Amino acid sequence: MTSRSVIAALTALACSAGVCNAGSPGTIITSTMNVSANFPTACSALEGAPVDFGAMLSAQALGKTASGSVAVKCDPDLAFAVGLDYGQHATNATTRNMVCAASASLMSYELYADAARTTPVTPIVIGSSFTGDAAAATPGGIGAISPTDQTVMTLHVPIYGKILTAYPAPCPSGYTDSVAIFVGY
Repeated sequence: MTSRSVIAALTALACSAGVCNAGSPGTIITSTMNVSANFPTACSALEGAPVDFGAMLSAQALGKTASGSVAVKCDPDLAFAVGLDYGQHATNATTRNMVCAASASLMSYELYADAARTTPVTPIVIGSSFTGDAAAATPGGIGAISPTDQTVMTLHVPIYGKILTAYPAPCPSGYTDSVAIFVGY
């Protein structure tokens, strides 16, 4: 069957159904229309609640814990991963440290994805990363967000910290560090 005979058969079928151009039977007019969709950035990282170990004696530092969170703003039902770099004062490329500005002394710490502090949070690696504790991630703001809500939502992904240094040097100004937040989706 040639393409001409297929077109003729389709035209006859359309005309028999009453969908023919009354002015010129057997003629099909074609045109085009554009179809598009736009998906803007679906996720962003916002500043979260800091991990603050508070004031303590040097002898109390080892094993001291604290928690904070990373705020992630994502479209609903979008899978995402959160990662943290090793901070501004990392040693050996993978050991996080806070620094005392007055003396340059270092105090090692780690950031974890779980309350048991067994899964360190690392930078995002393509194909493998920390995804947070979905049960512990909570919607931000006031009110519940239903699964059918089509608005962008903010989740607070908990981060758990632990000091790894025994007897750090006293530092009246406090030890500090800053880590970069990565969100992959």
